[in-house]
Amino acid sequence: MRFLWKHHKAIGPLLVFLAVIVSFIVGYDVGSPPIAQAPSTTSSLASPCKGGEAVSCTVSIMLDFGDGVIQAWNDVSLATISDTTVWGVLQTMSQKEKFLLEVKEYDSLGVMVEKIGDKQNRGVEQSWQYWVNNEYATVSASKYPLSGGEVIEWKYVKGQL
Repeated sequence: MRFLWKHHKAIGPLLVFLAVIVSFIVGYDVGSPPIAQAPSTTSSLASPCKGGEAVSCTVSIMLDFGDGVIQAWNDVSLATISDTTVWGVLQTMSQKEKFLLEVKEYDSLGVMVEKIGDKQNRGVEQSWQYWVNNEYATVSASKYPLSGGEVIEWKYVKGQL
């Protein structure tokens, strides 16, 4: 049996180098944590609270105005909300509790909350952001479907954008 690297001294180190590179690439991907993704879109998804057998068909929502004022509602029923997204819950609570809500709509991206009550977004300086179950949301509130049991936190925060 003839081995090429005995006649060509450069092939042996080259093969070792390639094996190390391939091992590094494969090993790096195996050790990487999974990338968190937001749930897929939108309000057209049927809520399990409407005819399904969901464990909890309610959500909790909190508004933190950043100045010590916090409003919260527990056990908000998804069964009575036609748009079972984070946006749908916020919009329903705005109508029910009579607080001002202003948004800007971006076609395929969804809505961006511009103002709640007397707190208006001020670019990157201060703006309304939301978390679901203590996880910062990375999609528009109108693109985040709910299934029940979630805790939604809207906060007027500095420098989050």
